[in-house]
Amino acid sequence: PVKMAFRIVSSLTILSIVSGEFPPPFTRDLQSEMTGDDVFILQELLNNPPFKANLNASAIVDAATVASVKRFQQQQSLHVDGIAGSLTQAAILTYQANDGYRNTNETAASLGYLYKIVVPVHRNRSIETMAHLEASNGTVLLTFQVRAHGHNDCQCNNAWPNFNNTNDGLNMFTSSGNTVTGLMQADLNSPEDEPKFYGPYPVNRAVKGLAGNARWLVP
Repeated sequence: PVKMAFRIVSSLTILSIVSGEFPPPFTRDLQSEMTGDDVFILQELLNNPPFKANLNASAIVDAATVASVKRFQQQQSLHVDGIAGSLTQAAILTYQANDGYRNTNETAASLGYLYKIVVPVHRNRSIETMAHLEASNGTVLLTFQVRAHGHNDCQCNNAWPNFNNTNDGLNMFTSSGNTVTGLMQADLNSPEDEPKFYGPYPVNRAVKGLAGNARWLVP
C-alpha cells in the first residue's frame, strides 16, 4: 500500500473540572501500584512539555510516577499526595495535552514518503480548518476543508455524525475523540468504514505514530 506522512499541528486544550468529576479519559483516582491504559496515558502526558517527567510509560503507577505527580501537584499549587485524582488529572490535561508538535516543513521525500498532508487544528475542534496536500517535493497540490472533531460529548440524542455541535468534543486521549496531534504514517488505501455517510472511497488512515502525541496514541 502507498504510505504517506500525515501531520496534525497541535492546539492547547483547556478544561474546567470540579472535584469528583473525572475528565475523560480518566474514570478513577490513580495511585501507587495501579495499572491500566489510563496510567499509561497519565505517564505519557507527564512526559509532554513543559513538565517533561521522563517517565518509563509502563502503565504501572511506580515510585517514579508518584514522585512526578507530587512534583506536578506542587508546581500547580494542588494538594500534594501523589494521587492523580480528578483535579490533578484536569490540570495535567490542561497543561500537558499540547505535545508542542509543529510542522517542520520537511518534504515528504526527505522523510521517505510520497505525499504529506498538513492539518492545523483549533482547540475547539468543531471549528473546521483548511488542510493541504503536498507532493513529495513540497509542492502544494490541493487545499481542502477538514474536521478533526471527535464524538459529540453533549448530553443529547443526536446520532453520530452530528456536524452541528459547537462544543469542544471529547479530547484526543478518549475513544472516538478528537483527531490526534503529531506526525503519523498513513495508508492511502484503507476502505471507508461508514460508506453510508462518507461514500465508498478509500481513506487516508493513520497506521503508525511517529512524533507528538501520535507517537504513543497511534502505536
